[in-house]
Amino acid sequence: MRRVVSLTVLFLLAGFTLWAGGEAEGAAAGEEKLVLTFAHETVEPHPVYLWGERFKENVEKMSGGKMEIDIYPAAELGPAMENAQQAKMGTVDMANLSTPIVQFVDGFGVFDLPFIFKNRDHAYAVAWGEIGEELSRRLIDTHGLRVLTYYENGFRQITNNVRPIDKPEDLKGLRIRTPSSEIRVRTFETFGAAASALSFPEVYGALQSGTFDGQENPIINIYSAQLNEVQKYLSITNHVYAFQKTLINEKKYQSLSQEQKDVLHKAAQEASEWVIQFIVDNETDMLNEMVEETGLKVNTANNAAFRKVALEQIWPNYTDRFGELIEKINKVGEQY
Repeated sequence: MRRVVSLTVLFLLAGFTLWAGGEAEGAAAGEEKLVLTFAHETVEPHPVYLWGERFKENVEKMSGGKMEIDIYPAAELGPAMENAQQAKMGTVDMANLSTPIVQFVDGFGVFDLPFIFKNRDHAYAVAWGEIGEELSRRLIDTHGLRVLTYYENGFRQITNNVRPIDKPEDLKGLRIRTPSSEIRVRTFETFGAAASALSFPEVYGALQSGTFDGQENPIINIYSAQLNEVQKYLSITNHVYAFQKTLINEKKYQSLSQEQKDVLHKAAQEASEWVIQFIVDNETDMLNEMVEETGLKVNTANNAAFRKVALEQIWPNYTDRFGELIEKINKVGEQY
């Protein structure tokens, strides 16, 4: 078993007692327990998996056993977009969605613009602040889904089987997988790649078969899916900071008592902060372990070259759609 995975297990099982106090385990006699279902497509140690396990334990302890989270991981109920549709219909209560959320609300696409965030602090001042709340309201109004929390997917890097990527021109002609986002596809086409979307659970097989030369994901996602087994090069580009978003069916949410809502929000926020810190603490070890395991070759790309293309050739295409949101995000970023 990988070392970082065992660290995760130890952390999750090491007598976690946050907010538990002296509350009795289980619902009181005669009191019906509230069970909420949560579906996602990932496996340990993907951030979504880690978040779900932490959230589940938080909820069950904070509620004194009166609430329970029933998790369906590893695409048991389908890939992420299907899970989100299930949450919208109410066949599950909660689901997780990252970049493909733009298929519900176009405004979330502003987060896909390369180099829109200066750093993590800037990203979360936006996501956990008025801008994140505004986008959640749009999602509620149009699809009956609420963003319960935003948390780490991370800075995205590029892997491939052809050559190290130092500057955008090095991507010319490479077949690169992206998530389901027109902006992400267009970004990589502008960088010179032949880009197309594919769901995350299918990426390993597509790289192994040679359908794609490479892909882009945060280090922890690359690690959790063991993509280093089917990729030769990893180039640190930090071109996009991507959020995970846990969604809850709005009708279900509104059916809850204020106490139950408070438990969900506190449990989700703590789990989000924990996952962010876990990745900060372990990302370098994950990268080193992949190098040791398979001889993955790592280089740091010319960030300035990528940023120049982004600001001069990509951002101008989206000022009509996202101009106000871009301005707000940049305003928040002034303090970072």
